[in-house]
Amino acid sequence: MIQRLARALKVFPAEGLLAAMLVGMMLSASAGSSMGGASIDALFFTRFGVENLPYAYIAIGAVNFINLIVIAGLSGRFSRASLYTVLPLLLAVTLFGSRLLLGLRLAWFYPVLYVGKELFNALQGVFMWGMAGAMLDARQAKRLFPLLTAGTIAGTVLGSFSTPLLVRAFGSENLLLAWSLASLAAAWLVFRLIRQERGRTGQASAFGPRKRSEGSGLASLFREIQQGYSYVRRSSLMRWWSAAAVLFSILWFSLLLPFSRAAAHRFPDADAMTSFFGLFNGLQTAAALLVSLFLANRLFARYGLVNMLVVYPLIYLAGFASLLFFPFFPVIAGARFVKLTWSNSVAEPAWNAAYNAIPLERRDQARAFINAVPGQAGIIISGLLLVIGDQALQPRQLYLIGLVMAMLCTLVIWKGRRAYVEALGEALRSGRPQVFIAEEKPFGAFHDAESIKVAVAGLASADAMERRISAEILGHMPGSQTADALLAALEDPDADVRVAVLGSLTVLGSVPDLAPVAARLADPQPEVRAAAIEALRTLAPAEADSRAAIRPLLEDPDPAVRARAAVTLVSGEDAEPAEMTLLKMAADSEPGTRAEAVRALGNCWDVVRTHASIKQILAAALADPAPSVRSAALQTLNDPPLEFLADFIRALGDPDRLVQASAAAALGRAGEPVLPLVLKGLQDPHLESGALAALESLPAPQAQEEINNYISGKIAAALLYGNWARRLEVNGDEKRRMLAESIQVHAERQALLALQALGLLMERLSISLAIENLKGRHAEQRAYALETLESLEGAEIIRPVLSLWEPGSGTPVTAAFPWPEALADPDAWIRACAVFASGNNSDGHLAGLIRQLAESDPDDLVRATAQLALPGEKNMDTLNTLPIMERILFLRRVALFAEMSPGDLKQVASIAAETFYPSGVHLARKGEPGDEMYIIVSGEVQVLSETGTEIVRRKAGDYVGEMALISLEPRIASLVAAGDVRTLCISQKQFQGILRERPETGLAVMRVLCARIKELSPR
Repeated sequence: MIQRLARALKVFPAEGLLAAMLVGMMLSASAGSSMGGASIDALFFTRFGVENLPYAYIAIGAVNFINLIVIAGLSGRFSRASLYTVLPLLLAVTLFGSRLLLGLRLAWFYPVLYVGKELFNALQGVFMWGMAGAMLDARQAKRLFPLLTAGTIAGTVLGSFSTPLLVRAFGSENLLLAWSLASLAAAWLVFRLIRQERGRTGQASAFGPRKRSEGSGLASLFREIQQGYSYVRRSSLMRWWSAAAVLFSILWFSLLLPFSRAAAHRFPDADAMTSFFGLFNGLQTAAALLVSLFLANRLFARYGLVNMLVVYPLIYLAGFASLLFFPFFPVIAGARFVKLTWSNSVAEPAWNAAYNAIPLERRDQARAFINAVPGQAGIIISGLLLVIGDQALQPRQLYLIGLVMAMLCTLVIWKGRRAYVEALGEALRSGRPQVFIAEEKPFGAFHDAESIKVAVAGLASADAMERRISAEILGHMPGSQTADALLAALEDPDADVRVAVLGSLTVLGSVPDLAPVAARLADPQPEVRAAAIEALRTLAPAEADSRAAIRPLLEDPDPAVRARAAVTLVSGEDAEPAEMTLLKMAADSEPGTRAEAVRALGNCWDVVRTHASIKQILAAALADPAPSVRSAALQTLNDPPLEFLADFIRALGDPDRLVQASAAAALGRAGEPVLPLVLKGLQDPHLESGALAALESLPAPQAQEEINNYISGKIAAALLYGNWARRLEVNGDEKRRMLAESIQVHAERQALLALQALGLLMERLSISLAIENLKGRHAEQRAYALETLESLEGAEIIRPVLSLWEPGSGTPVTAAFPWPEALADPDAWIRACAVFASGNNSDGHLAGLIRQLAESDPDDLVRATAQLALPGEKNMDTLNTLPIMERILFLRRVALFAEMSPGDLKQVASIAAETFYPSGVHLARKGEPGDEMYIIVSGEVQVLSETGTEIVRRKAGDYVGEMALISLEPRIASLVAAGDVRTLCISQKQFQGILRERPETGLAVMRVLCARIKELSPR
């Protein structure tokens, strides 16, 4: 474990200081609590009386429930920065005050302190793990949480072993001061961590105020408990777990009482007892750590989680049975030592991991209910039982009761074991593989023998999906049983299952027999052959037999198989034919084949990067006319080669969104060296969206000044265009309305870019969510987004532009619209709309500007629009010469495109083909392939059934033929021109491109399809 953590820190040195400070916080807090806890226990036993313990148990059960309420209330009311800073300071002050009160020897204060220790530890856990969660993202948490857990354990061991020394030097009572000082040290580290985070981002980041929309933490807690109860009542496993929680609480305190009594009798002096508790806790914690590291996972893998949990009540049973005959201190201490060691290292991980058998969305709810209700009820019941038993029963009779409880608990867990296996089977059948794949634990993931058995049995299911999921699961569960089961499943009749099996064998990394894997190289399905190549490449990369078996696949008819084979063979004696295969594929006429070749070259880039011909292929792929090839070239290389960095930057402005996203991801993988180039891309309007996406994976806070300057520029532009939109008088003119909408959209785009850039420096998740809601159709969505943005700490810079989404809230303007500035705007679409809307303007100066645009503007649409707007020019009214701007005005009235902005409609208008159909001509016939849809510009179209009966008639502004275009099935009706008809036609490929690029169009299509289905349904 230590070596793994050291490697993690070596690979991520920038996290070293952060990790060290978090570990220091964990270590100091846990060391203080171990010393102070031992002191409080000893003081209570020796000065108040161990006979009062049962009453304290009753109080602890109530206090633990109150703890949950207090913590939930605090988390919902205060910001993280305030809460995590104040809690350790409050704890330090409380402990210091407690030490002063101890000097007064107030008898009532000892039980208060003993019960209050539960609250102290709960609050300490809140700021310790709360800080860790706030400071670390998901990837960092996966790497560093094991280190933080190790720091907590180290602190407990250090504090426990230091306790005897400190007691001899300062006395038991003063260990509260040691805990107070440790809390102060933790508070200082918390303050430094928060300050560092604010300095790094320029804002409070994860430590901002709680959002009002989140609701109170207290209401959330009770909601979780209520929902947990509803689920537990329906779940057989959780019902048994609830019963077990009650019994475990009773057993815990039933053994703690005799141990505490024996310790008080053996060590009547508080200092001596404190020293004993410190030594006992230190040894027990160290033993639990060793069992966790070297034994627990082996036990889970061999015997199963729940079987190892059954051992826990058996330890109690053995302990109480021993006490019936040998009620001596060494026996009691030994029983508690073994019980605590097993609990901390085996039983607790097994108990929590068993929750994985239930759906993810129910786990927290079930835990909340079981912890809050059955768990605390068990503590109170144990207190009541011990109060009654202490007064009416002898110690041996209490041991007998404990023995009976242990037997009952064993039976409950055994029954729960059957429910656990049934829950695993249900999870497998319902397609929830995450149930079987354990999340990373403090000392590595473990594998459950019961889960392995269920997954192996799933390979024989009649359901192919269940077999496939089982195969995928087994890839995460190494062992001879797993490998043998997967090798046998290679004969599965379903190709997807065979692919999953080969993938799992690849993940396992070793198998006892390669022959079944090599046999799949002749599989009739190409995806299976490709998976078999990948498996052999991982399992036996250098074996001559494997390479010989793969060599014929260089001629495989499937390009993906050929590419995989070439990648596998390119580094050995077959390098030349493998390279030739890739070169040939890269020159293929099919984009899919070229993309496979590029992906393969990226996978073996370290081997072929020095070849000039390979570099030429990559350069050609980055400029390939097919987006899929360009995207493949960007996706395959982990580090963009230096000579191609300019191409990667240029791809940030690619017209295809997938290519643009691939370029951003590739530059993000390149890391800090490309940061200056990406920042430079922010200054290019064509690159800025992609550059912002790339910065999300780069250390953007290092360029805080440049990003803040960019944000200021975008805000200024947004306010300028927003001012223009308010100054333009539309007065019912559709051309002016289109200009106003285009300017408003442009203003909002500048503001959204500013918000996206701000998200690089602070609260990215909240800002991203707000951006998505600002793009929504409903006013409620936008209102929620605006409220979120207004509540962000340090977001004053973007508040002026929020008025863009609040109609009527901007500053009233009386100045005239700046036509000259609009005609000279850097954005070509704004210039084109300005020309189109100002065509009837009699201003001589504007006419001169429009003439200049008609002669020399670099944009074709602007020149064409300006030429039509010049005096003496006429807008031709025949369809085949209809200008694009007129098309856009028409498309704005078509329901299918009503939610698209004028700028987006330009793309639709430019691809639509103009077609004229005389009266009576068929636009399409029933049963023909649906490869075009028609937008009716003028005239009417009849939709006829097979018998020639008119189903419905479509008029100008409607569209027909889209249903066959979407379903890819033959047309279900004929389309006939009722009089002369003029249409705009969009092909199937073009329509699919519109749906892919503009999801909002897809929503409009679904709404219209619903209406069409109702029309076709018999009345």
